[in-house]
Amino acid sequence: MLRGNFGIGKIFGIPIEINVSWLLILLLVTWTVAENYLAPMFPYMPVFTTWVLGAMSALMLFGSILFHELMHSVVAVRNGLPVRKITLFMFGGVAQMSGEPQSAAVEFKMALAGPLASFILSALFYITYIVLYDFGSYPVASAIFMYLALINFMVLVFNMVPGFPLDGGRVLRSIIWHFTGNITRATYISSRIGKAFAILLIVLGLFSVFTGNFIGGIWLVFIGFFLQQAADSGYYQVMMRRGLEGHFVWEVMQPEVVTVDADTPIETAVHNYFMRYRFNSFPVLENNRLVGMLTTHDLKTIPREEWDYKRVRDIMETEPIKHALDPNENVYTALMKIARDGMGRLPVVQGGKLVGIISNRDIMKLLRVKMDIGA
Repeated sequence: MLRGNFGIGKIFGIPIEINVSWLLILLLVTWTVAENYLAPMFPYMPVFTTWVLGAMSALMLFGSILFHELMHSVVAVRNGLPVRKITLFMFGGVAQMSGEPQSAAVEFKMALAGPLASFILSALFYITYIVLYDFGSYPVASAIFMYLALINFMVLVFNMVPGFPLDGGRVLRSIIWHFTGNITRATYISSRIGKAFAILLIVLGLFSVFTGNFIGGIWLVFIGFFLQQAADSGYYQVMMRRGLEGHFVWEVMQPEVVTVDADTPIETAVHNYFMRYRFNSFPVLENNRLVGMLTTHDLKTIPREEWDYKRVRDIMETEPIKHALDPNENVYTALMKIARDGMGRLPVVQGGKLVGIISNRDIMKLLRVKMDIGA
C-alpha cells in the first residue's frame, strides 16, 4: 500500500482518512464505469457527461465502502473497543481499532455489521433502480443505481468468504473461538482458509492474464497478494499478543538512556550521538526534563550547511512526548504505539521523569527468548 494519508473529517467522532492509493482506484473505477458500462449502454451521451457520471458513481461506491466500515466501527465502539480511525485505500477500507475483541460474541457482531450494511445498501439501490426504471424517464440514473446495487452485492459476497481477515473469516473465527475457547487456534484455522482463498485469486488472476483479460487478471493478483499478507499478519499479530501477555514495559525497557540536551548544536548531535551510538532517535532533555525526541528524519529536514548554528530544540519532535510510555503498560500496547509512531523507540516516563527507553528490538528479544525456551 502506498504511504501517505490525509484526513477528510470525522463521522460519529471517528477520524476518516484517505490513502493516496485510493486516488488511483478512484480513477480506475471512474474509467470502468464511464467507458465499459455507461458508454456502450448510452452511445450518444457526450464523453464529458459519461466521465462525470462515472466519477459520481465511483464516489458513491466508496461512500458505500465507508458506510460498511462505519457499521463495523459503531458496533466496536458500542462494545467497548475504541476505533482510532477509518482509512480508505486501494483495496477498499479498514477500521483501525485499538485492540482485539474481548469475546467471540463481540467478534461475531462486529464481523456481521459490515456485510449487513452492504446488504442494506444493495437492497436500497436496487429498489431505487426499480422505481426509476418503472417511470421510464430516468434510464441513466436507473443504470447507475443498478450498478451500485450489483457492486454492493458483490462486496457482500466477497467479504463473506470464510477466510480471515475477510468478514466471513472473522465470523468463522468467532464461531471456532466460541466452541474451542482458543482464539489462537481459531485465528490459525480461519487465516489458513483466507490464505488458500488468496492463492486461488492469484491463480485465477494469472489465468485471466494469459487468456486476454489483462486488467482484470492483474487486479485479481493484487487482491490475492494483499489478502495473503493480511491473513499471515493477522495470525502473527494474535500470536504476538498472546506471547506478550503478562509482560510490562519496565521488564523490557533500557534503563540507561543516552540523552541529548536541547541546546546541543546539530553538528555535535550528529557526530557525538548518531555516529557514535548509532541509534535512530534520542530523547531530548532541558533542565533534566523530557521535552522531545531527535530522529534521523529530523536531520533530513534542514540543509547540511545549517548544522553549525541550528540547535536540537529547533528541529526536535515534540509530539512523541504525548505518546510517552508508562513503565506499567503492557508490552503489546507499547509495541502498537511504537509501530503507530514510526519512530523505532519511545521514551518511558514515570512521575514526569525519564526512566527508560524501549524499542522494537527490545520487544523482539523477549519474544525470541520465549520461543527459544518453548514458552
